[in-house]
Amino acid sequence: MSKRIEYSLRILHYSLYANHVSPLS
Repeated sequence: MSKRIEYSLRILHYSLYANHVSPLS
């Protein structure tokens, strides 16, 4: 597996998490 794909997935997960936490803050 390409490390770039893994990194992209991590960014995606982080973005989604941030979106869910943003309104909560």
